Amino acid sequence: MGEQLALGRLSGAIESIYDAAMAPELFETALRQSLELFNGTAAVLHGFDVGRSQAALIASVGIEEEFRQSYLDRYAQVSPLAAGYLLYRECEPITQPMVIEDDEFRQTAFFREWVVPQGFHTNLSSVLSRTLAEWRALTFIASPPRARFASEELALMQLLAPHFRKALKIAGILEQARRSAELLSETLDRLALGAIAVASEGSILHANAAAEFELKARTAIMSLDGRLQAVEPQANGSLQHDIALCMQAGAARDIVLPRGRDPGGGLVVHILPLAGRSLEHGFGEQGQAVVFFKPSEAKVEPPLRAVAERYRLTGSESRVLAGLLAGADTRALSHSLGVAVSTLRTHLHNLFEKTGARTRAELVALVRDLIPEVSPHHR
Repeated sequence: MGEQLALGRLSGAIESIYDAAMAPELFETALRQSLELFNGTAAVLHGFDVGRSQAALIASVGIEEEFRQSYLDRYAQVSPLAAGYLLYRECEPITQPMVIEDDEFRQTAFFREWVVPQGFHTNLSSVLSRTLAEWRALTFIASPPRARFASEELALMQLLAPHFRKALKIAGILEQARRSAELLSETLDRLALGAIAVASEGSILHANAAAEFELKARTAIMSLDGRLQAVEPQANGSLQHDIALCMQAGAARDIVLPRGRDPGGGLVVHILPLAGRSLEHGFGEQGQAVVFFKPSEAKVEPPLRAVAERYRLTGSESRVLAGLLAGADTRALSHSLGVAVSTLRTHLHNLFEKTGARTRAELVALVRDLIPEVSPHHR
């Protein structure tokens, strides 16, 4: 019965370690369950960046905040036990006497000022990973009257350490993927172009602000059950076919989707594959593509200030140009600006002279072409 109980506790501890790999905030729980197997006082997952001379406490149990902070600020740098992390193989059990003799250890500031005040006495460690730049280790600590960890506990450390090592590696990979996904999302959000990252069967992984507007407008595209769809059924078949082909062949595809009753014509869509490392470290899905399109012009703010600076427009000329871009005719523009029609025509003449446009349509098109692909108002 006792052996079954011990095996159950060991199994539970290992399970908690891999739970922490998926949710690093659970490493403290994993340490606590493992510590019970050693009948110890405290446990620490810690590391050290050699280049920066900077310590890290990934998780700890049984150490008060005051001593956690002092370890980070000072005692990690002066601990004589750190030498053992450079001398022994990864996942090998390391006890304090293996690194430094008892008498010599008791003379150190680390022992007198950090170990003794907490009532600690001996420790058992194992290096989980080590490079020239940094190391990470797992340490269990016992208090008097225990003088040493038993041989059975060294064997237990040799069993648990590889699991902690794998869990930290998995957690690191997942964190790198999360950061890459955030970077990719931020990059897409900076675009004035609509951008929708999709996985297999058109499932939407991310849509930037311009794309969200277009999806909600439902004039050419929409989101249905979390999947990118064209509003017009026949066009949707073509869209899904091109997305799948783009992912399979790794080649860009172009398609024009009807935009309902919008007189502006179709929505020109460019589908580009996400390949290489972006598949592994992007949004976490295999088979990805990004669907780009120029959004409806009503929701993209024309760069009036940049146009005014480029063509040396006066304030009045800039206001006339803004009215033209909004679709106002001569009478409405004259009324809204509070100027005579003759004055308005003078401003229009000056706009044509400065920009080289010959008609109002050319003037509007010129400004529209200057809309940046990177939005200054990304969220």
